[in-house]
Amino acid sequence: MHVWVLEGAFRKWMPTTAQPLYFFRDALIVGGFALAVLVAAPRLRRSPPLTGVTWALAIFLVVQAIAGVTGPALFVAGARSYLAPLLFALFALTYADGEFIRRASRTLILYSLLEVPLALVQAQSPGSALVNQQVGGEDAYFVNFGVVRASGTFSAPLGFVMFLSLAAAAAGYLLLASNVRAERRFAGIGLGLAIAGGALSGSRSALIYLAILVAAVVWRAVLVGGRRERRALGVLMAGALLAVATVLTVARPVLDSFAMRVDDASRSEDVAGRLVRQGTSFASSVESVLGDGAGTHSQVGIALGSVHEWTEIETQKWALELGALGWLAALIVFAGSLALLSTWFMRARTIPAAAYSYGAVLFPTLIVGQITQNPSTQGFIGIAAAVLLIDLRDNRDRGEHVVEGTGAGTAPVTRGRR
Repeated sequence: MHVWVLEGAFRKWMPTTAQPLYFFRDALIVGGFALAVLVAAPRLRRSPPLTGVTWALAIFLVVQAIAGVTGPALFVAGARSYLAPLLFALFALTYADGEFIRRASRTLILYSLLEVPLALVQAQSPGSALVNQQVGGEDAYFVNFGVVRASGTFSAPLGFVMFLSLAAAAAGYLLLASNVRAERRFAGIGLGLAIAGGALSGSRSALIYLAILVAAVVWRAVLVGGRRERRALGVLMAGALLAVATVLTVARPVLDSFAMRVDDASRSEDVAGRLVRQGTSFASSVESVLGDGAGTHSQVGIALGSVHEWTEIETQKWALELGALGWLAALIVFAGSLALLSTWFMRARTIPAAAYSYGAVLFPTLIVGQITQNPSTQGFIGIAAAVLLIDLRDNRDRGEHVVEGTGAGTAPVTRGRR
């Protein structure tokens, strides 16, 4: 997780570290795969679906390479983009202990104390400022109406948006699960920072993801109606109001720029139509059984010599790159995520708290977001999926039963002052 958050910062402001970081990141992926397969094979039986999906995809990518669909460089880049999230989740499922989810959530909130103030400085600084330097030493090139779109420590604004979604999910989980007053307050601060960061990001996607997360937390708090849930709702509202007031006070020009960007985009495109296209355009995108090759429609693949055009829509990219398998995967992910998102709201009482909160940001991303396009999106998917699957597994192993009025799933922390 630390590599995911800080990699972009090193690449932007310490460019000589870029190649060592690439090597370190890829070594972690390969090492995690080796440990999971060679050392912990018996433990993998606890997560057979994920293991099977990972092996099936890996074998298919090898078949593509053997058939000459992709060259060596594209094979490595494409395989990394598709397998990295799965391998991280698989590694976490294999080795994570009972405190992994809490530690990861606290870490994400702590990082928001760095990311959001940094984003505020970036948005209020010129594109040529050091704080807005891009990878390669260039000035900021994500600028709207004279205001830089903040990227935090990430190499692009999309990474910052993905971070905000995870930090908000972490805060939502602690608000719902914790019995410790100080931890609930800490989570409230984290959620407020995430909302403030969403306002600073200039991203409509960030606001959509955060709105869904907040709605999910409020819905569960109202539905369950226990003392802890009512407290969570109060802390959430206080954090949200504080975040809005802070941003309105210190960053009004940034909000004005964001509003103009949204208005301009709304005039030039059909937002609802765009969401539908992002979710369903894969249906008519298969051009061959094996596809054009993993990574060939990505920016990295094009930089490595791919002759194909960049494809922004994730599931369409799968269908083009992976052929029939990509089309099938897109259909399963799209339909499954829609069904699970609705299930998450309908069964809010019984779903474990961490799985509930992280799922509320994971499923919308799987439906209309980006997954394999760059390391930032890959890391988001890997972390969110790992937390969700670990919490569901641990809750199943505990065999806990829901007691109405006390919440469900992830065992609450009862240490410290209440």
